[in-house]
Amino acid sequence: MSENATSSEATPNSVDGRVVKRVRRQRVQLSCGECRAKKLSCNRDWPCQRCVKTGRAHLCIYDSQDGQPPTANQQPERQRQASPSNHDEVRRLRAEVEQLQSLLSKQTGGFAAPLTPSTTLPATESSIEQSKYEVPPWGVHQSSNHPKDRAPRIYYAQHSLFKFFVEIPELYPFITESVEVWLKPAGVHLKKYSPTSLPENLSSLDVLLPSKDDTDILVKFYLDHCEQLHRVIHVPTFAREHAKFWVPNERRSPGTTALVLSMITISASTSSLGADCRNDSARWLMACEDWSKRQSPKRHRLIHYQIACLVYLAKRINMVHKKRFWSESALLVQKAMIDGLHDDTLLSRDDSTFATEMRRRIWFTIRELDLQNSYEHGLPTLLHNIDSPVPPPSNMDDEAFDEALAELPGAEPFEHYTGTSYQALSAQSWAIRVDISRRLYSPALSQSLTYDEVLHYTHELTQHIAKLPSWGSCSQKGLHKVTNAFLQFQLMECILAIHRPYLNCENSKHPLSEDVCHRVSRDILLLNLELKDLGLQSLVQIREDLLLASLSLARVTMLQPLCKSKCYIISNFMAKEVHAGSNSVIMSCSDATIDLLERCVPITESRYSQSCNSEPWCFITMCATYLILKIHVGKIDSQTAEYICAQKFLDLHSEHSGSQRTPSLNRHQEQPLLQNSLAPVAEQSTQNEDQSATQTSLVPDVGTFAEWLNTDLFDFGGGSCDFLSGLDDIYV
Repeated sequence: MSENATSSEATPNSVDGRVVKRVRRQRVQLSCGECRAKKLSCNRDWPCQRCVKTGRAHLCIYDSQDGQPPTANQQPERQRQASPSNHDEVRRLRAEVEQLQSLLSKQTGGFAAPLTPSTTLPATESSIEQSKYEVPPWGVHQSSNHPKDRAPRIYYAQHSLFKFFVEIPELYPFITESVEVWLKPAGVHLKKYSPTSLPENLSSLDVLLPSKDDTDILVKFYLDHCEQLHRVIHVPTFAREHAKFWVPNERRSPGTTALVLSMITISASTSSLGADCRNDSARWLMACEDWSKRQSPKRHRLIHYQIACLVYLAKRINMVHKKRFWSESALLVQKAMIDGLHDDTLLSRDDSTFATEMRRRIWFTIRELDLQNSYEHGLPTLLHNIDSPVPPPSNMDDEAFDEALAELPGAEPFEHYTGTSYQALSAQSWAIRVDISRRLYSPALSQSLTYDEVLHYTHELTQHIAKLPSWGSCSQKGLHKVTNAFLQFQLMECILAIHRPYLNCENSKHPLSEDVCHRVSRDILLLNLELKDLGLQSLVQIREDLLLASLSLARVTMLQPLCKSKCYIISNFMAKEVHAGSNSVIMSCSDATIDLLERCVPITESRYSQSCNSEPWCFITMCATYLILKIHVGKIDSQTAEYICAQKFLDLHSEHSGSQRTPSLNRHQEQPLLQNSLAPVAEQSTQNEDQSATQTSLVPDVGTFAEWLNTDLFDFGGGSCDFLSGLDDIYV
């Protein structure tokens, strides 16, 4: 039978005395590569249902030109590659383009943006296949140095903060000049973050644990403070397990050890208690992540999700591998959906009431983190395509239920603050926040927003902010203020996202968007300052609202027309500077805006000092934001501002590393690290800044809108400054 089949394929046909060999036509492969290799059925979606359930959605690739599902009459990939194409013509045209590009670069002084084949030639099949080997690595800099002229090769979008380098044209040249003119001659070499390697002879996670006293202090800080927002742990149950953790000659579970390590990693980065352990927190983080990856991909237990969430939170707080935030949170969503956390109807009959409630807390934590990444990176999320009928966690304290309880007690009203108030109240605005994310970042699922819809969404979001309870005076050491601020940050982020496209550089047709962004950004900064005064601002470092609001506030102010003159008036026995010749209310508040931004700079200083990945770019960007605003309004010249920015960074690093400085009660009395004729002017300006920061805020009373610890990161031995690589790691 096989011989006949073979001969039937190879038997020549006689046509007019000629022998013609029959060639079988190749069929179009309609299934993805994963399903075809496993010989399983495929529903031909992208990604297909089977790849999503098995957690291999990123490997779901079809045999087509763009990797997406082909149509039935589409030509197969192998047949397209075998088809004749004009390679010589494409090669000749590409050489022509390169010659024209070199001529243009010489005429413009080397600042011309590189022309790629994809932007100058038609996207033929041969050019696409050949261009894969001609794209330089992402780490290699192109002839153009501006961030907007470089694009990544893989699927991720620019961080929303990175886009400000285009929206505020003065920001990138200012930071570059500060680094090149002041830091580079001083021998400062800013290195990219390199992960700490684990010991090769690591036999157990127990060897990484600090002393019992240090561990207990850090664990208690996490349970009392960090567990007020994203709920992952049931405190009484964990307390009973932790009491047995230090019993001598008692075998510890590796999962419990990984859970403790992940908790103290977060505590060491958000409090001053873990200053002595901060250098070890990077190894703790890597060990927990490595342990989590080595677990079975089958049905996960509750502790696996707890460790995965805590590891992800620790990476966000320490800004480790920021490019992977969106893909890692999406992977958590996929795993949770495979295990049925998104649907209570998929619960097993053996699941207790306690297990069901903890599943809900884990699911709500995962989906909030994924939605936050959708807004920060401008990318879609699986949450846009699913309907999750899971009720929110009950608004109750952990002491109200345990594993032996057959039925949950009644939930407390929203006006009563509990440890789960954040998740319960966050669910109230989930529908509108995920709908806005879908309209902005999933255009294939819905139409783009009109300005009338932007105003409608703004009104709804404002109503949600106004309905948030303040909880008055609570006995939770001010933690209720952290919850209230976190809930407002989520809603205000949505408002800035829908109004940001309407902030035009010239002749804006939507001045209301400028006013909305100005008020919302100011309120975000004031909330951060309030948390700073309470010593609780580090608890919200999982979000980037401080830098987002600062850059938005600076952008809106710099969009206003410049004032031609200034006058001074006497009001309430105090001289006040008023900008004349401008009707812009935003520009009239420019002095108060600069003062507000200066007062927020110490917040980024504390984040730089507490993080195990001492990330300098957030601090440098924050300093540059208010300094370019000072240049814009004519308070200081650009050269002095660049000196101040570089000096502030060196002061922070010297204080952090404890080197090249002697203790002093007043750091302004010390000799500056940068010797220059601008030092006296900059010193006086810095003193004025500190004096201004100690005074009462100059923000006008116009009502609220709702009615980044390793010393080896720097090398002072000389060398060039890898500034662009650092920005790529942080903002892209």
